[in-house]
Amino acid sequence: MDLSVVPKGNLFQEKVYRFSTGYNDKLPFHRFGVGDSVRVTLSRGGDPLDDEAIDGVVLDRRQRYIDVTLRTADA
Repeated sequence: MDLSVVPKGNLFQEKVYRFSTGYNDKLPFHRFGVGDSVRVTLSRGGDPLDDEAIDGVVLDRRQRYIDVTLRTADA
């Protein structure tokens, strides 16, 4: 989805990151919900099944951003 990432703090032993377009625009259509498991790739067009992808959980979702928690070791 070509989103930018900003660290937003900690939740217990995990880091929270906010994914947004970077221009304060609405996100493209998605069906992510709170508690959904997601895989984050570090490169544009990356393969989500690649070993370099990071697993996370959706903490919050709004029209303009998605907050995702990632394990501290992965972050």
